Amino acid sequence: MWLAGAWLRERCARLRAAGDDALTAANAARTELVTALADRAEPTRTAAMLAVTVDTLLSPAVDRAGTGHAAVLVTRCLDRLSPEGVDLEFVQSRELTRALAAHLGPLGDALALDSAEIDRALALAERHGLLTVDWGAAGVVRAHRAECAAVAALADPVEAARIAALVLDALAEFAPRRAPPTPCAAGSANSPGTSSPPAPWRAPGPRCGGGWSTRSATTTSRTSARCRRKRCCTATGCSPRGSARASPSPTRCACA
Repeated sequence: MWLAGAWLRERCARLRAAGDDALTAANAARTELVTALADRAEPTRTAAMLAVTVDTLLSPAVDRAGTGHAAVLVTRCLDRLSPEGVDLEFVQSRELTRALAAHLGPLGDALALDSAEIDRALALAERHGLLTVDWGAAGVVRAHRAECAAVAALADPVEAARIAALVLDALAEFAPRRAPPTPCAAGSANSPGTSSPPAPWRAPGPRCGGGWSTRSATTTSRTSARCRRKRCCTATGCSPRGSARASPSPTRCACA
């Protein structure tokens, strides 16, 4: 439904720009979509709708200066990357855009000359429902795994292998120039030569009151009070059952 709605919205917008009124544009777009879906032989409705969307993006009416081809190619590249989302910085990087332009040939001339062309391709794919882009500080490109796989399946095996190699080569070139994370100025607790206090920890000692004891000597009274509720300790410290001998450490409970 999302893909069909996106396709109808874009088609109506183009018909309205051509001079049709809203009702005429809506009826014409619906008729075109029903006819296009009837001509597809894909096994599922989603696959058929994706095929119609790809054909539309590659058509001369939409593919201006190769933007439609770039949008489809980026979607196919996402099938080789993380389904949780891809860093927008990588998608916009010169390593990937240069590889995409080389793969597209003459259709990639605009992408090779103008770095903003990749943003136009992403916006075009987003308007047609193929992916979503977080243009904010997060900078993530996301696409549904099933949709990416279906779009990638529309390419022949040789084309799919070339796209996979393209993505891996771009990643290999992009990764080394990513700056490593800056270490904390205060240093790590485990780093030698630093004076920062260690992180809180829990000593693996005997239990008292259902939890591990990490209390200091100043809280012995509270420990003893809780142990007295178990009727196994003296008033001055924690000791084993039936024994008046205090435990070696006043900060730990010797009762089981």
